[in-house]
Amino acid sequence: MACVAVQEDVAGQAWAANLANQLSESSEFFFTVAFTLEVVVLCTAYGLVLHSGAYLHSPWNRIDSFIVLMSWISFFPGMKAILWLRTLRLIKPLRTVSKNQNMRMLITALIGSIPMLISVTMLWCMVFVLFGIVAMQLWLGEFHYRCVDPLTGEPEAESERLCGGDRACPSGFDCLKEDPVTGHLFENPNHGVTNFDNFGWTFVAVFQ
Repeated sequence: MACVAVQEDVAGQAWAANLANQLSESSEFFFTVAFTLEVVVLCTAYGLVLHSGAYLHSPWNRIDSFIVLMSWISFFPGMKAILWLRTLRLIKPLRTVSKNQNMRMLITALIGSIPMLISVTMLWCMVFVLFGIVAMQLWLGEFHYRCVDPLTGEPEAESERLCGGDRACPSGFDCLKEDPVTGHLFENPNHGVTNFDNFGWTFVAVFQ
């Protein structure tokens, strides 16, 4: 229910008096009070921090406490307009994780697998770098070439098609990488995204 209340919020000053926003604010206050009472009761029952079984000794309980604290801060005058505080409201669904044993076990297993995932990630990065270097040697600047009328500077109708290699331009067109009128390079395919002109774009192309 708290998650639904968060997503009900309608952005924009024109919607300040909107019924959805009013319901969202009311429900947010209600759930914040309920979560606060839960924290107070658990702290009273288990103690705050002085022994091993205390409330704040559990990392999941610390997450709950942080969510409740941020929720109360957002109610102070002027705090609603602070973007990062509004963004922090999105962490409220984490309370669902902290209350579900199976989800907690899954998160713990994922965190425990990070060292092994780092090794796999490094291996994939090395593969990307290797293929990226080969791709740059083969196709650096090659994706600019188009079939162009050398007199008018107009590309052929299929302007996105590259020329060179196995594809020759039709009669009356030359395979050029620069506009003969302006001297500017023709744009790479896919709105300039697909190219091997530098290592950054090459990495993106290999990843795709």
